[in-house]
Amino acid sequence: GLQEASSRFLPSSSELPAAHHAVETASIVLANGAAATATSPALLPAAGSSLIMLTIVALLYTWEGSVEWVRETVPASLLPVVESVLAEVGGLGFIGLVLQTVLQGTNKEFLENVSVRVFGEGEILVETFEYLHSAFFQVGVAFFVAAGA
Repeated sequence: GLQEASSRFLPSSSELPAAHHAVETASIVLANGAAATATSPALLPAAGSSLIMLTIVALLYTWEGSVEWVRETVPASLLPVVESVLAEVGGLGFIGLVLQTVLQGTNKEFLENVSVRVFGEGEILVETFEYLHSAFFQVGVAFFVAAGA
């Protein structure tokens, strides 16, 4: 299946540090006689990471432009709603930052132990927190939209 196919083309985790520095190009001859080259899978993590970073930058740029556009085009009576939504997004971003900070190192083990004692599974506490974090955002946005309408 998919896992078997990926294991043929991608380096295993034990090979990754050595493969990460390798730059290999393979040449193959296609059925029509044309030659094609392919870069080794060792470069895929770097290319993927670069694509993700560029996507994040593009999304942030789009976000900032959208916020500016909304502030300029929304009627003055709705500006308090817009500012409240932006404050909510900022607050949730802060909560997400705190959560990611807490999940680093030994704190993650501590939270997993608490989760096992309370819920019987190691990941449930963090997953529940993340779910509720998103749900509060959705409820907040729905409230602001209803209040502004």
